[in-house]
Amino acid sequence: ELIKQCSTILMFLASNHCLTVEHIDMIWSCASLTHCSRHILDLLMTLGEKHFQIHLLNHLLQLIGRSDRSQYT
Repeated sequence: ELIKQCSTILMFLASNHCLTVEHIDMIWSCASLTHCSRHILDLLMTLGEKHFQIHLLNHLLQLIGRSDRSQYT
């Protein structure tokens, strides 16, 4: 439920061009600390494809490229 609520806030920030690389980094680091990491990463991907500015999407893709994706296949 908390992740759903966060998605609304993040969507608002992204739509108004207020979301920053630092925000993405903080969210990404939280994903590694919680059992909900899969849901957080799914949230970022969904927001990324619809609402991120290109520099934020590129940053997210770089983070994904550097991560260990074996646990998500």
